Amino acid sequence: MKTYLTTEELAEHLSVSAAKVKEMMETGAIPPDTYFKHRRTYRFHVTRVESFLLGCDMMPKGEALQLELDLDEETSQNKGDSDE
Repeated sequence: MKTYLTTEELAEHLSVSAAKVKEMMETGAIPPDTYFKHRRTYRFHVTRVESFLLGCDMMPKGEALQLELDLDEETSQNKGDSDE
């Protein structure tokens, strides 16, 4: 497989339309660092696009995911359930 694909080739590879690929570019579903413009066409680094879409590269480097959980509220709700 080639390293870089055109819009049409990527669409075929992902089993979507070329219009869908363009929409994904506009919305950021395919991030700008996974492709470049060559004259009047785009070239997509297929491995980078795939890894991003599969969730392997969802966060920018150096940033960590932070979750806030209110365990006290959940624990008190569970205690109320067991009292019945």
